[in-house]
Amino acid sequence: MKPVFGSYVLLVFLLLSIIGLQTGFAFSVKISSPRNGRRFDSCADITLKAEADIPDSSIKRIGFYRDGGRIIRSIRTAPWEYVMEEVPDGIYEISARLTNVNNEQVDSEPIQLFVGSVADGEKLKNGEFACGLSPWTLSLNGEASATIEIEPAGWLGDEASMAFIYIDNPGTENWHVMLTQPCPLDSGHTYEISFMAEVEETKNIGIDFQTTTPTPEGEWPVWLWQGVEVTNDTYEYGPFEWFCPVNDPSNEFKLAISENSQSIFLDAIKVIDKDWVKNTTDVDEQSVVVAKGYDLQQNYPNPFNPTTDITFQLPETEQVTLSIFNVRGRCVRIIADGIYPSGMHTISWDGKDVNGMSVPSGIYFYNIRTESFQMSKRMVLIE
Repeated sequence: MKPVFGSYVLLVFLLLSIIGLQTGFAFSVKISSPRNGRRFDSCADITLKAEADIPDSSIKRIGFYRDGGRIIRSIRTAPWEYVMEEVPDGIYEISARLTNVNNEQVDSEPIQLFVGSVADGEKLKNGEFACGLSPWTLSLNGEASATIEIEPAGWLGDEASMAFIYIDNPGTENWHVMLTQPCPLDSGHTYEISFMAEVEETKNIGIDFQTTTPTPEGEWPVWLWQGVEVTNDTYEYGPFEWFCPVNDPSNEFKLAISENSQSIFLDAIKVIDKDWVKNTTDVDEQSVVVAKGYDLQQNYPNPFNPTTDITFQLPETEQVTLSIFNVRGRCVRIIADGIYPSGMHTISWDGKDVNGMSVPSGIYFYNIRTESFQMSKRMVLIE
């Protein structure tokens, strides 16, 4: 008599428990909501949700990150979700990082979210100050003194808001008063910078890209300094193009405005990455990311008859055992048992057992085991 579906489920569960998480079973995490490419209104509340393929009891925490590793929030209990409130305009790259109880970590595939009316490749957030000041910061150095206000009835940009910076004491250097926000840079990309401004008298300001990570010598490299003369009869400035020679996830974009004590209105500040690539991977198609640099891919084709290919990845040379199990947990064949170098490897299974006999159609599992890693996946052999 053929076992019923419930028996299959029970046997699968038992098999996974035996192979299981207690012996270093690989794990993955993905962002289940919102979907990649989702668009939201300006200043919207956005709920982030993550899913993992291990029990909640095995999870120490799941953190949400944005734009190259800046932490949004770390969650320590299920449900694995967090609400970002009043999110400013911009393109957000969001990922999740799972840490299990053994302090092993794995990252999800990133997704991109679009808030407000943003151009493709926009690097800055809240460039028209529609959602208040954040994430902009008014940086004061030396003896400089200044204040910033958001003018809700602005007239420079498309949005009905802009920033007004009143400078009481400009200090002694142009950079003593700066408007800043994080802006990661990618080597080989061309960036296009533009902004709108209004002053009563001419004022020279500086466009500045500078790292927040010092060198071993304690220096803070400036990647770009572009001087711009702002006059009382011109409102739009740029675009200025700059080819970036460095990767710097800690870079900040800055407008240095402290040449004199002239106050200034600013709006529509944009940094466009002209080599930006849109993430087109749907959340349901995210690949499994495996801890420690290992990977066991889904067999192909699946379902199959009678041959399928199984691909795995190693970060270093290791002894590898790749085994096939039936739903009763019995090993029907070992298809790889030896030392393999680092990299990708593909092993074929012809649907035969250790005696060279074709196995019956049904559900099978393949399991990879090394000294420090093991993982299993399901496949289906059809008639």
